[in-house]
Amino acid sequence: MPCCGLDGFGWSLRDMNIKVEGANVCDIEDRYSKYLKAIFGDSCKVGKSEGDVLQMPAQDLLLPVHMLGAGPPCPGWSLIGTGEGALDSRADVFRMVVEWVVWLACFGLLAFFLENVEGCNINRSGQGSFMERVKSALEAVLPDFAFDIITLKASDYMLAQNRTRVFLRGLRKTCCPDRATIPSAMPPLGPRPLKDFLNMCLPNTDVKTLTPQLQKNLKDMEKKLKTDFKEGKVTEDSIVCFSIDRKADNVAFKTYYLKDVVPTLLTGNRYLWVLAISDLEKPVSQRSLSRYLHPKERFALQGQRGYIEKHNSNGAVG
Repeated sequence: MPCCGLDGFGWSLRDMNIKVEGANVCDIEDRYSKYLKAIFGDSCKVGKSEGDVLQMPAQDLLLPVHMLGAGPPCPGWSLIGTGEGALDSRADVFRMVVEWVVWLACFGLLAFFLENVEGCNINRSGQGSFMERVKSALEAVLPDFAFDIITLKASDYMLAQNRTRVFLRGLRKTCCPDRATIPSAMPPLGPRPLKDFLNMCLPNTDVKTLTPQLQKNLKDMEKKLKTDFKEGKVTEDSIVCFSIDRKADNVAFKTYYLKDVVPTLLTGNRYLWVLAISDLEKPVSQRSLSRYLHPKERFALQGQRGYIEKHNSNGAVG
């Protein structure tokens, strides 16, 4: 599991009652160290030097590996990234992970997936998208594998998150039912309202603890929401989510809110605020929902059932 993050891949497998033994687990984010080592022991490598995929040539990997899952850095293709695509230096990590795939396929690899943002599957050069070119290269050197590229939306799978991701999948043909084609992805399960993921018993955030700028940003958004409510853009039963750190020191970023879903969850967007439209005209002390999105709610919105606890009458999770 190169670029493992907070082990979303591992949690998904364990939630399906699949026994997982981690191998070649790494990430450069130091903050994950204690958490990942508690799951995988000292065998995982975490930190800017120890967990750097670029410092791990394929020949040094622990063998055998049956399945590889990775989400290499996306800034080169992200809408808020550099726009340099494969020319972004961080794309080198993606290329190294591809080298891992080829090497591991020589020693028993059965399946893999490489995940990234939609931008990596957009054809900007007239020579195919980056993901298409990677797929073509792998088809040339791994004829025993079947490949496909699919796009999935978290909101189609009962997760109230505005997150769309592209997956390059590879499966050894002997594991394919027809010995040639990868089985289709799970059919969409439908949407699920954001309220189902929120713990309505949590206290609201005391606005006095916010910086003056954040307080102003919150008031500005509430003013916009009141206008949109009058115009019918949001309804009384809506719950909205937005970031309250979108203006600072006279620098303004695009301000927007999402209705009944949260934006793509990132390690950096810690200022996400959830607010019930029905509370807009109420004093802050009387509101049912006006606070930061809680970390446990973030895990639930990522589909990690291992973090979910039932705790209140409306069946919400948190």
